[in-house]
Amino acid sequence: MARYCRPLHTELREIQQLHSVLPAPAQQVLPAPAQQAAPPPRPSSLAKQWTLKAATAEAKPHSPLHREQALSLPRYISTDKKPLACHRARLRLANSRLHAHLFRRHLTPSASCPHCGGVPETAEHILEDCPTYALKRQRCKQALLSIQVPFSAHLCLGTLPAALRPSVADQILACTGEFITAIQHARCF
Repeated sequence: MARYCRPLHTELREIQQLHSVLPAPAQQVLPAPAQQAAPPPRPSSLAKQWTLKAATAEAKPHSPLHREQALSLPRYISTDKKPLACHRARLRLANSRLHAHLFRRHLTPSASCPHCGGVPETAEHILEDCPTYALKRQRCKQALLSIQVPFSAHLCLGTLPAALRPSVADQILACTGEFITAIQHARCF
């Protein structure tokens, strides 16, 4: 069964708004029609100009990495495939089908985990504690320990320390991505 994923640019816009990265749209004063040589810049190009000004002068202005650093987006957005990036974003933004998230929006009568009883089914619970996913979690822990990184829910959600080498960060995202995908197949969120 094919499932619909929202466009990635919509997910990115929500993350940018949550981090208050994009400036408020500026009011433009247009020149008189006789003086107007070029069309006024579109809001998207204004946002690009703003991000380019915020970045360092040494970075290449048109590289994707430059934009990622200027907007300070999480690394998983540029490295994960779209469905996995959407799953991570939904878990991070508490916009998934987990009972605690649905209960907060008044869409389910209880926030408790269907497997554990009285414990709220949050992203942290399914990633760190729920016994239903213990085998999948153990595989992820072993993969992370092979690169000498301790397991945590924050790593699974894509929150990486800034001092990591890019190759290690990519390995962490790959290991935790397999774990999130395995949970997603067992429990759609």
